[in-house]
Amino acid sequence: WAIMFIVLNAERLENELESTQRQFQKMATTDFLTGIANSRLFRESGEHEIQRTRRYNGTLAVLMIDLDYFKKVNDAYGHAVGDKVLVAFTDICKKNLRDFDIFGRLGGEEFAILLPQTETNNARILAERLCSIVARTDIEAEDKILRITVSIGVSVLLSEEDSLDKMLRRADDAMYEAKRNGRNQVAVAL
Repeated sequence: WAIMFIVLNAERLENELESTQRQFQKMATTDFLTGIANSRLFRESGEHEIQRTRRYNGTLAVLMIDLDYFKKVNDAYGHAVGDKVLVAFTDICKKNLRDFDIFGRLGGEEFAILLPQTETNNARILAERLCSIVARTDIEAEDKILRITVSIGVSVLLSEEDSLDKMLRRADDAMYEAKRNGRNQVAVAL
């Protein structure tokens, strides 16, 4: 009986250890507020997608998204309301993405979406749809109804590019172009 008890206890402890390791892995790669990929996982996944795109001669697009005037939301209503806005925005995006798209929070109110097997025009169409849906959505936060807008930059993997950073930089530049042109819109990197 003693040996059986030790074996069963060892199996239980091993299962608990594996479960704990999975929880730690999720905590290390997931944004705690929104539940989507954090910057680290997004970047690792992005580098993997670039390799896959190169291997299979595919296409890859990225959207850089920034919530317009988000600091004003936090300043006017507090960070708890700002957090609710971020979660609501994340939910809108998740409902409009494919299962294999990679959605991550890069920091603060800045997000990115990797779109495997997507060319410029289809990425722009998705970005415009997200921009429109976000602008029309009432976000309930405590006793307030808020509406937000987003500026989105689009870029695709160029033949000479070998890193996610270059692709993100071009999408980021396009996003700032959308902001300079009045916000609540999409700009495509040339």
